[in-house]
Amino acid sequence: MKINRVEIIPVDIPYVSAWRVSSSPWPPTDKRPFIGKFVILKIQTDGGVEGVGSSSRLIDRESAMLIMKRLASGFLLGEDPLNTERILSRIDAGMYLDDVVYPIKAHIDYALYDLKGKILNVPVYQLLGGLCREKIPLEWILVMDEPEVMAENAVKYIKAGFHGLKVHVGGDPRMAVKRFRTVREAVGPEIPIGIDMSSVTGMPSHCNAHDALRLIEELVEYNLHYAEQPVTTYDIDGFLAIKKRTNVPLVADASARSILEVHSLIRQGAADIFHTLLSRVGGLRLASNDM
Repeated sequence: MKINRVEIIPVDIPYVSAWRVSSSPWPPTDKRPFIGKFVILKIQTDGGVEGVGSSSRLIDRESAMLIMKRLASGFLLGEDPLNTERILSRIDAGMYLDDVVYPIKAHIDYALYDLKGKILNVPVYQLLGGLCREKIPLEWILVMDEPEVMAENAVKYIKAGFHGLKVHVGGDPRMAVKRFRTVREAVGPEIPIGIDMSSVTGMPSHCNAHDALRLIEELVEYNLHYAEQPVTTYDIDGFLAIKKRTNVPLVADASARSILEVHSLIRQGAADIFHTLLSRVGGLRLASNDM
């Protein structure tokens, strides 16, 4: 069985609300409807089996699709679809991978694992080593909005069955506290709520450790569950400085994009939790190694 066709399909998906993270401007400057530009990638075999993959939205979709076509012709067509390690390793070795290319590669990674699972008639989690847990708690991400709107959405999603919340609070410390406090008051004291600080550029001194720690300590009063990425990507000293002065668990996100980075953070004792964004590391293969 060989891969004989790769199909790349652009898809526009309108968002119900704009995806405003902590580093987004507030108040918002763009009033247009928020459209996510996605790609669906299909890998087909000469035996009639098809694997489908789609990853995070793409900023420059046209360029991403050109890269996908080049990867398909250079690394996919004519290959045995069961040899996922060979194919993905050759892609790693054959091109420069960075924050732009990794989400593109993730489309191929997902489609290959979907295809392999269908050929072998097993769920993809069996290909990655099997289940570790039968069930996991899920949290909903609250994007930045007016505090009352965020509180209303928080109640809606907790009632829908989500077990916790992660809120984007923005770069203005006073508004950040107000957003968090309003959400906490809406859902009660028992629901775990963390913040995604996303290395916010709107905070003084570009979210240095001092200002980040001050915000974290203010939110402790409202039962802060964790603080994600409180400083910029490469500010490991900032992580360490905050960790020495708070008991709030720190989550490394942008600072933990590879096995080497995760190992370094663990060795230094700089973070308590690691957020693995699958598209950021190129898909399931490398993410499962990170975990």
